Amino acid sequence: MATSTSTPATASTASISLDVADVEAARRFRSAFGVDEWLRLLTSDARCPTHTQPLLMEYDMKAYVSSILLGVRDMDRAKQFYTEGLGWKVSKDYGISVFFESDGASPVGFYGREGLAEQVGTDQEGSGFSGLVLTYVVRSEARVDEIMAEAAKAGATVLKPAGALPWGGYGGTFADPDGYVWSVGFSSQGTDQPYAE
Repeated sequence: MATSTSTPATASTASISLDVADVEAARRFRSAFGVDEWLRLLTSDARCPTHTQPLLMEYDMKAYVSSILLGVRDMDRAKQFYTEGLGWKVSKDYGISVFFESDGASPVGFYGREGLAEQVGTDQEGSGFSGLVLTYVVRSEARVDEIMAEAAKAGATVLKPAGALPWGGYGGTFADPDGYVWSVGFSSQGTDQPYAE
C-alpha cells in the first residue's frame, strides 16, 4: 500500500481581529497567553449608541522612539559638526533632511528648523532650555572624556565638563551648534545600561 506525505500549507497573518463582548476580560486573556501582538479586539457593545461600527481597541503606545528629528538652522553646518567633528556616517541624504547610520538604535535625522516646525504645527522661534536632553551612555569614564573632547574640538558648547555625578555616575554635557543638549555618561551600576557603543 503506497503512502504519501504532504507538507501542510502554512498561512501567515500580521494580526487577527476578534469581536468580543468584554474587552477587558479579553485583554487579560491575550496578555496571559502572550498573544498581545497578534490579536486586535473589537466590540460592538450596544451600550455605545453613538457607534454604528465596531470599536477598534488599539494597543497602548510603547515606550519606543521610531526616530529622532532635530530641526536645524543650517543643514551644512549641522552635517559638518556631526560627520567631521563626531564621526557620524550619513545613511540617507534627501537634501531637506538627512539621516545617520544608527547601528540598530533609533535613527537620528536633521530637518530644516522652519520646515520641521511647520510640519508639526508649531512656531520655530524659541530660546532657553527646550526640556529635551539626548543621552549617550558609554562603558568607561575615559570614553566620556574622549567624546566630550571631540565635541568641544568640533565647536560644541560645553555646558558641564565631564566629572563625577551626584548619583554616582560620571558624565558631562554639551550643546551642538543648534543648541541641542547631549548628556554623555557612564555608570558602573550594573551592566544593563542602554549603551550607545
